[in-house]
Parts: sequence; C-alpha cells; structure tokens
Amino acid sequence: MAAPRLFERRWRVEVTRSSGGATETTLDVSELDLAFDVRLDLTRKPNIGSVEIWNLSPEHRASLAEALASDGGGVSMRISAGYAEPGISQIFAGEVTSLSTTRESHDVITRIDGKDGRSVIRGARISQSFAPGTTVEAVVRAVVRAMGIGEGNLASYVTGLSIDGDRVFRHGYAVSDTAANALTELLRPAGLRWSIQAGALQVRRAGFGLDERAIKLSPESGLVGTPQPAEKGELNVTALIQPGLVPGQRIVLESADYAGGYVIREAIFIGNTRGRDWYAHLLLRPL
Repeated sequence: MAAPRLFERRWRVEVTRSSGGATETTLDVSELDLAFDVRLDLTRKPNIGSVEIWNLSPEHRASLAEALASDGGGVSMRISAGYAEPGISQIFAGEVTSLSTTRESHDVITRIDGKDGRSVIRGARISQSFAPGTTVEAVVRAVVRAMGIGEGNLASYVTGLSIDGDRVFRHGYAVSDTAANALTELLRPAGLRWSIQAGALQVRRAGFGLDERAIKLSPESGLVGTPQPAEKGELNVTALIQPGLVPGQRIVLESADYAGGYVIREAIFIGNTRGRDWYAHLLLRPL
C-alpha cells in the first residue's frame, strides 16, 4: 500500500518532442506517484535532473521510447513542483538523455534523465564577422541566437553594454569558436557571468546575485532546520520547495544563528510523493 501524500503537494512532469518546427506532448503527468532529483548550479556544466514515475501505462511507456528513438527532433523534459499555495514552479527544464524501466514488487518504475543546455555547451558554434560600428549588444545577441536558447534575463544587462568603455566595435569584430566560449569572452570584460537555467540564459554580475528582489528565508517562510556552515563562509540550508529558489537568486536569511544577505550557488531539489522528501537543499554564498 502506498504511503499517504503529505501537505497538499503538487507536481507536474511534461515531456515534449520537437520536430519540423512543431512541438507535441508525449507525456503530461500530475497525478501518478513519482520521485525527482534535480541539481542546479552556476557553472557552465549542464544542470541535471531525473524523475522516476510509478506505473505509467504501457501506452505512455511506448510513446516515450518511440520519441527517444526517433532521429527527427529533440525530446525535452520539464519538472515542476511545490504546494497548493503558493503553487508549483518549474525546477528543471532540459533535454532527455536516457530512459529506462524497472520493476519492483508490483510497481513498474520509469526513469527519465535529462540535462539542461547539454547540446549548447557541447557543440553550438558561431563563425561570423561584424562590421565596424556594430554594438557590443548586437554581437552578444547574435552569439546567444547561435546557442539556440532563450535570452532569459539578458535584456537587463546587455542594453548599452560596453567593453573597455566602448559600446561599439570601432574596427569590427570577428568570432569563430564555440558559442559558449564566445559569450564568455564578451561578458567577462564587463564583469558579467552567465549560466543556463531552465533552457534560458541567466546573466549576473560577478560576485553578486540576480537583480530580482531577494527572497526571505526564515522558519516562517520555509526554512527547515538550522543552517549548517560550509567552507569560505558558505552555508548549507534546507527549505520547502517554493518559487524562485534558483542559482543566482539573492536570499535574505533570518534564523536564530545566521542572518544576512546571501546568493544561491547550488540548488538540489529532492522530492518523493510516497515519502517525506520535498525539499530544496541550497548552498548559500555570502554577499
């Protein structure tokens, strides 16, 4: 007998396939029991996410296998989780990399693994020359288009962007490299860093969090237990899953032992509808 579901949890797993400019839904689950493990950070390494779903129908299992076996397009997965209030939020979006099915007692468990930005980091390239007078902003946007990802929060940082005091490349600009390396070379002189979060670009100032409003974490707003010290003044913190807990997000921590401003460096989401796990485990760096 399955364990009772706790605390008005909500979840959703969507798997879609893109082909010929069209996107079709292969799987959309919000009722079946599942467990997920999502690991996000601020590095250029792909974020990873996996989900195990109990007792998918044979038809759904066959549809997943068919989509993954096809060479016609990419297969993507989105995982969302949270509570009835304030609602669910997306904790992972990426390419499906593997699919497997196992049997345990009376259950059939389907595991789906994914990586966020894997193809961008592995292979997207740009080879292009830009005329004298081209703005830094235009070149950055061209590189992001070559990456094939959403611009995310790029607009908040790229408007009027300058390198060494110039907003334009007076003698033109040429690039022939991976798009990831090209973007790093353009943003680093401006004191900016980037990562891919949920299939879109995330830009932030080096040593700072995102410009979005800080999230307060206290025992009254989702903080679980006592923060634990890590290296270099960082803290390991556990919180209830809630919107906005992504790498780069600024946090105002209020606990009996620690208080102040931090930024999320790593976020690990662990959940199991048949157990007690439904938490975000955060590594916080002081601001």
